[in-house]
Amino acid sequence: MAALCFQKDTSLLLSNKLTTMTTYRSLLSSMLIGSLRFLPLERVPKLRVLLLRLAGVVFDGSATIYGAQLISVPEKLHIGCDAGINAECVFESDGGITIGARAFLGARVLILTTNHRVGEYLADETKSVTIGADAWIGAGATIVPGVTIGPGAVVGAGSVVTKDVPAGARVAGVPARRIRTSLVGSSA
Repeated sequence: MAALCFQKDTSLLLSNKLTTMTTYRSLLSSMLIGSLRFLPLERVPKLRVLLLRLAGVVFDGSATIYGAQLISVPEKLHIGCDAGINAECVFESDGGITIGARAFLGARVLILTTNHRVGEYLADETKSVTIGADAWIGAGATIVPGVTIGPGAVVGAGSVVTKDVPAGARVAGVPARRIRTSLVGSSA
């Protein structure tokens, strides 16, 4: 019995060490990016993209990044061409996050890819999150693991997205529910 407890404690220490290393790496990236706010505004987004590329984030082309971002695993974050990401977004990207071309995320969006299985000791379950091209995610929205947001979809500010959002749909609320469907590029 004591050996079993020791093994659990050792794995907990190893897990905490790996988590701490990942946290320090994310914190360092966030601090570097946050310090760029003192540079002229027109240069800051391009410098943030450069720093994020160096940290391992995959970009398909140019993107616009405002403010500091917190990214748990930069190598598993894929950002499409001409995407826009506003300040203070959190990307818990252990399971992988893909943001489509021309998608836009408002300030303080939270994207999660890891969940804990109830009743199991240190059991994490990761699922990827995909945000389609031309999608808009309102400020303060939360997207949980395994969700796909279709192309041209709109998520209202402060919404909690727990299920897939079809292409062109508009959702809002906690949990997010469809409030309207529009064609991509239409004025509706």
